[in-house]
Amino acid sequence: MQPFDFHLRTRVLFGEGAISRLGDVARELLFTRALIVADPGIV
Repeated sequence: MQPFDFHLRTRVLFGEGAISRLGDVARELLFTRALIVADPGIV
C-alpha cells in the first residue's frame, strides 16, 4: 500500500442537549446512517 494523507473535516456539537440536534445535522448533511461511539464516562 502506498503512503497517503487522509484529512477529514470534523464538526463537533458540544453542550447540554447537543445530542438532540443530531437528527437535524444528519439531515443537513444528507446522512442516512450514523455510528455513535460513547462510554459511560461521557454519557
